[in-house]
Amino acid sequence: MPVTGRWPAARSSTLSGSRQRRCRTAPAAPKRTAPGLIHVRLTGQTWLDPAFAIVIALLILVTAARLVMASTRVLLDETLPADEMELVRRCVVEDRGAVTVDHHELRARRAGSHRYIDLHVQVDDDLSTGETHDAAHHIAADIRVWLPNVDVLVHVEPLRRHDVTPRVE
Repeated sequence: MPVTGRWPAARSSTLSGSRQRRCRTAPAAPKRTAPGLIHVRLTGQTWLDPAFAIVIALLILVTAARLVMASTRVLLDETLPADEMELVRRCVVEDRGAVTVDHHELRARRAGSHRYIDLHVQVDDDLSTGETHDAAHHIAADIRVWLPNVDVLVHVEPLRRHDVTPRVE
């Protein structure tokens, strides 16, 4: 399998081809300066040379800003895209069956090419620890099938929470 075939899933900036995009701006600079110099030479209007230089400087700044934003996304955590969050929700809902009843507190983030997902599922109080443990593993395994490079933490809690009040003695 070609390495680039996995990039959309892995979101690797190394494989993104950003180097090729950066290198395309370098040959474009002479193409943008030549018309300005020719126009100054033919018309004698010297103000056009600085105007073209400002336009080229702005293009360079825009390219630099895009590169900084792309690099920052790799270094800092960010939330998963909406389509991936919906995929996680679908995995949880489809795994409900007789064991899990509901889910909440779904938190997901991406750091570089790796994803971290944390969610709470509520289960029937009458189920054994083994049954709820198996359900949590099943949900995590289903998410791992659809999303590569992911750590999944499924926290199981009872459907009916009992308010625990501290004893005052």
